[in-house]
Order: sequence, then C-alpha cells, then structure tokens
Amino acid sequence: MVKLSAFGDIIHALPAVEDLAAQAEVHWLVDARFAFLAPVLPQGVHVHPVPLKDAPAKTLGVLWRLRRMRFDLIVDLQGLVKSAIAARIVGAPIFGFDARLIREKPAAWLERPVRFFPEETHVVQQYRTIVAEAMGGPRPASYRPPRIARAFGPPPYEPPYTVLALTGGWATKQWPLAHWQALAKTLSARGARAVALWGNAHEKKRAEALGDAAIVPEARLAMEKLAALLQHAACVIGADTGILHLAAALGAPTITLWGPSSAARAGPQGAQHAHITTSAPCSPCFRRQCDNFICMEAITPEMVVRTWEGLCAH
Repeated sequence: MVKLSAFGDIIHALPAVEDLAAQAEVHWLVDARFAFLAPVLPQGVHVHPVPLKDAPAKTLGVLWRLRRMRFDLIVDLQGLVKSAIAARIVGAPIFGFDARLIREKPAAWLERPVRFFPEETHVVQQYRTIVAEAMGGPRPASYRPPRIARAFGPPPYEPPYTVLALTGGWATKQWPLAHWQALAKTLSARGARAVALWGNAHEKKRAEALGDAAIVPEARLAMEKLAALLQHAACVIGADTGILHLAAALGAPTITLWGPSSAARAGPQGAQHAHITTSAPCSPCFRRQCDNFICMEAITPEMVVRTWEGLCAH
C-alpha cells in the first residue's frame, strides 16, 4: 500500500488497511515524516518509511529493496505522480484512483484506475473501493468509520477536559487566533478545562496566546501520549486536520470547523461528530492559499460554543 501522507489521510486509510490485512500480508510505504503514526496501524502491518524530501538516494534504495520482495499487487491511495512512480519502481500491478478524480492526472497513466460510483463520495469509501477492486472482491456497501481499537493508557491530564486542536498544515484551515481566545475564555468561564494542542513552534505560540484559559503541553506529545489524551477527551474541537480524524478514530466526540475542505468528502460520520460549515459562498474550494480568506473567520466562537453545549457539556 502506497499512502505517503498526510496525517488525516492516513487515518482515513485505516479501514482500507484492515480490509487488506484480513486477506494478505500488508506492507505500507509512507513518507518518513508520518511514520510516527505506525502505533495506530493494525498489528502485523509492515511499515517502510521513505525520506522523500531529504534523501532521494535512500528512498530509491528502499524502493529497490521492496522490488526484490516481489509483491503480488500494489494499491496507490495517494494519487500523485511521485506515488505512482514509487509504485512502478516496486514493480507489481498498481490499482489507483478514478482517473476523473485523481489529483495529478498523469499518475493515472501509470496505474489501473478504479472507477468510483457517484455515491462513493467519502474518501474512506474510495480507499476501500480501490482495495476491493485490487483484491477482486465486492465493493464496500457503505461507509465504515476508521476505528483504533486499542487502549493507550492513562491520559497526561486528569479528565474531564476539552481538547482545542490549534493544528493544521493548510494556512486556509487556520481558525483566527481571536476566535480561539474567545472560545477558550468562554469554556473556562463555564468551568470546562481545555487543553490546547500544537504541533510546531508557530502553533505553540498560538496555543500559549490562550493564556490561563487552556493548558498547553510544554513539549510535543509522543504518539502514545497524544492518543491517550484524545481517547479520554470529553470533546475535541478543531479544523479538518489529522488530530481531529485521529480523535474520531479513537472514539472521542468531535466538532470540526470546515472552510476550504468538505465534510461530505472527509468528515467523521456519526451522532457524536458535529460539523460547523462556513457561510462563505466560495467554500469548499480545496485551496491551500487564498487572497480572500473569509471562510474560517465566518465560523464564530458563539457557533462553536452552542455546538459544544449540545455535544460535550455533560
């Protein structure tokens, strides 16, 4: 299985990994930056990190080593030219995205595109459809949520608490800092403890700007500690990011703020997952940069508080 990145998309791929692991020995090719997610994969999956950005020669060495293992088939759940080339080097029949929807069209020339039905709109179901086609089985009849059925031990903070995920790779997915501050103050005034999560130095500064209204971890949490924190959370609030999808897979209630991306395509499904969508007419645009950034600002702290009261305040 070629699924190089990113955080949330790897979580979305978990049901497809489970489908494969029930029928075959599974090896997973992943960008080394996301190999930290290995602990949440089903047991028995062999993880092969590749340093795509930093060491192309080493990456090529990993691919040639995999080629010598003589795989029966490859599923490319990335849909990029680089993932298709990597799969071709490994050398086995490759099944990939519908050529109409693939992110980089030339990648479809190197693979066997799997055509999706109109109702197969959620990315989780699309990944599972590619696997089903590759394995010669029936298509999945419906969406099945990612689930991580493992206990990760006690959380680093005493429950109950609400997690505020100030994370996200796209600039267009960032909720304004002033909105986060207003939300944290409101939750604090109502007696709710908040933990502000961050993943890099910029996000840590944003988290610290919440002041006494939130607990901010001093260091970035290792995967096991992060999973334990999310697993015991009363609620997790944030944009469409890996943290939110990991939290949902671990069974935590979530409130996701949707601007440039689509809840219908990637959102956690179920009664304990709430989606707040923007009123901006240009959303979803699926753009990482924007010169008229209005979508996330249009989601107000008051909207989030009302949703939190209905879903998490108990």
